[in-house]
Amino acid sequence: MRAHFIFSHLASSKKAQSAFEYMLLLAVVVCIVLVGLKTYVPRTTQAANIYFDKTVNGIMGDAPRNLDISGN
Repeated sequence: MRAHFIFSHLASSKKAQSAFEYMLLLAVVVCIVLVGLKTYVPRTTQAANIYFDKTVNGIMGDAPRNLDISGN
């Protein structure tokens, strides 16, 4: 009976250790993702702004000019 208690305790201890290791792994992955987003999002925003600035004239045309309706 005592051996069964020891083995069941070791099995639950290993499960707890595995769960703790998975939680640590998840924390590391989350940190890496957050740091990556911190550097990736501004670069993406800047690239999108440059692309938009280059293509907006092709989509919307040139800016309107003032019309001279006086006939001069």
